[in-house]
Amino acid sequence: MIYSDRHSDYYSNKMAFLKQYLHISEELLSSIENWESYDIHLAAREAVLEDLQELEEAYSSEDAHSCTEDEKDRIDQMISLILALDKDIAASISDIRLKTLESIKTAAMEKRITDYGYGDQTDQSGRLFDYKK
Repeated sequence: MIYSDRHSDYYSNKMAFLKQYLHISEELLSSIENWESYDIHLAAREAVLEDLQELEEAYSSEDAHSCTEDEKDRIDQMISLILALDKDIAASISDIRLKTLESIKTAAMEKRITDYGYGDQTDQSGRLFDYKK
């Protein structure tokens, strides 16, 4: 009976931590444009990972292996979902990075054009802009 309670506690705690990790990852993905919040979300995810590691150390490998096939499948599905979400987060961050770099390049090019154009005050036909007829 004690073994069964330990197994039940192990499974319920592990699922709770995985759901918490998933929730934090979903929050990170939903606020991916707000890069200032990355530190908060990543720190929270790190804390959950540490809790998971402590859980694994607190329970024996027998407790982990005593999960039913259905429970193992649920844990595997949760981990697969977390991994897929992490891939989406990485792809979104990469897209944002590329957009930001492109924006910086465009702004730099516009500044060069503006700086170059400021010194030359003629239109396309070669007349001065302040030319009066």
